[in-house]
Amino acid sequence: MRDFGIRGVDLAFALLEPWDLVIFIDATQRCGEPGTLYTIEPDLTALGDGAIEAHTMTPERVLASARAMGAQFGRVLVVGCEPESLASMGLSPRVGAALDAAEAMVERLVGEATASALESRLRA
Repeated sequence: MRDFGIRGVDLAFALLEPWDLVIFIDATQRCGEPGTLYTIEPDLTALGDGAIEAHTMTPERVLASARAMGAQFGRVLVVGCEPESLASMGLSPRVGAALDAAEAMVERLVGEATASALESRLRA
């Protein structure tokens, strides 16, 4: 696990390594109640041109930039949490209360991917 925070350019370069699974954890507005968690599998065929723009490196732009540099993705997921507001930094109480559940969600996704990879290797 690596935390890139707002260092999107660094993340794009890290995605050049061969990863079987990449999980982004981010605020995700989907019109739900604040603190609601989502697992999203983005459409990687709909990525933009991949131009690196240091001040606007959204997860989509990071993926597009990495792909433009030759990255080959395994599975990419987003664990998103509905924010209370994007107008201020920091976590609202309802988003903060969702952190343990978000951690459990990521652990479950990693466990499922690991089990699936192990099963595939055993069958081979």
